[in-house]
Amino acid sequence: MKIEKTIKPVLNTSSQYILDYSNALYNPHSGHNATMGGIVVSTGFTIAGNSNTIFIDDDGNGNIRTYYLVGGTTRTYLNNTAGTVDYSTGLVTLPSLTITGTSNSDGTVSVVVQPKSNDIVPVRNQLLEIDFTNTKVTAEVDTIESGGSSAGTGYATSSSY
Repeated sequence: MKIEKTIKPVLNTSSQYILDYSNALYNPHSGHNATMGGIVVSTGFTIAGNSNTIFIDDDGNGNIRTYYLVGGTTRTYLNNTAGTVDYSTGLVTLPSLTITGTSNSDGTVSVVVQPKSNDIVPVRNQLLEIDFTNTKVTAEVDTIESGGSSAGTGYATSSSY
């Protein structure tokens, strides 16, 4: 499960971007997945003073980083403190970013995060849109509901306390 927000930047203007996902984000320990880019990922964009396609990720310690790819796979970091991510509240902040172009044809930058839970909770009139194009559904028989021969056997409950 992932949550995505989009930025519609005013090109060639230094702007602050605040993305509030309103859900806690997955970070089981300090530095989680830092070498692979954490749990934040973006589509590409260009910035003032650099001709490379830039992306953002996080270091698992609450810092948003900007990087570009060398040879299509090797990350070269430009700024290790380009912004912050608060894993407990789901707030991603990019205090000062001058975007000059985007890789998305609609002029946006998509920022995707991994929530702490698969139960996404919208707040204050937020709408959730499910991306059916990139969704895979696997069905399985619910033997408890269908009354199959194994209904109710081998089922263990766990405490939520």
